[in-house]
Amino acid sequence: MRHQQSHISSVIVHIEPNYINEFIESIIKIPALEIIPPEKNQGKLIVVIEAHSEKSTSDYIEMMKSIRGVLSVAMVYHQVEDTHSLDEEIIAMSENI
Repeated sequence: MRHQQSHISSVIVHIEPNYINEFIESIIKIPALEIIPPEKNQGKLIVVIEAHSEKSTSDYIEMMKSIRGVLSVAMVYHQVEDTHSLDEEIIAMSENI
């Protein structure tokens, strides 16, 4: 039996400062994307992507690149895990609480 995979990635998005709020509004409602709040507003955000394939991950990156004011999107981390094993770890951790 083949299990589904989860692709977990993080990207640094460099945005023109005047467009940061527009960028956040464009992606905040997409469940697969999570914005990590920056310590300082310097035109850079970290976005975590959780997708079911490399293609989906790539599609999210390309979508972010197309948002007005985005200067670059650079992947800095990518991990592939079996979705079933991720669920097991969460259950095991919650049992220890």
